[in-house]
Amino acid sequence: MNEDIALPPSDTAEPAIAATPVLAGPDWVKIRADYESRTMTRLTICTKHGISKAELLDRARKARWEIPGYDAVERRILIDRVMVILERQIEFAEKKLEEKEDRQVDKEAVLLGNIARNLEKLIDLDKAQQPGREVKAETAEMQDMRRQLAGRIDALVKR
Repeated sequence: MNEDIALPPSDTAEPAIAATPVLAGPDWVKIRADYESRTMTRLTICTKHGISKAELLDRARKARWEIPGYDAVERRILIDRVMVILERQIEFAEKKLEEKEDRQVDKEAVLLGNIARNLEKLIDLDKAQQPGREVKAETAEMQDMRRQLAGRIDALVKR
């Protein structure tokens, strides 16, 4: 027998309890702060905190985390993403045009037209769904970007 192991005396009132690791669950205070800040999509919040979307929505519903306009925030994030996609597709089409791949450019022009129409619909929907919200006038930078995109799409379609 190994005499180096100290055993608790058997006559003590407190039994020896093995330490069990405590698993840390989601930090709902931080999750709620992210949810209510309206700066991230629900999916981003779930990924960041390691929870499912169902868990997030269930907790938000039960705890009555009401976020007016949250869908509008997600729509604006979507609009920003579609703008980036549109820009990338234009760059891709311009590259194919330089490589003289006319058949591919025709397909890209159709795709660009569809993306541009969907973007416009998203923007119109965002404006229509927010009647009480003051619609900010487009910045000069945004107007310039729209003009550039429209010009580039027209140039691709005409070739």
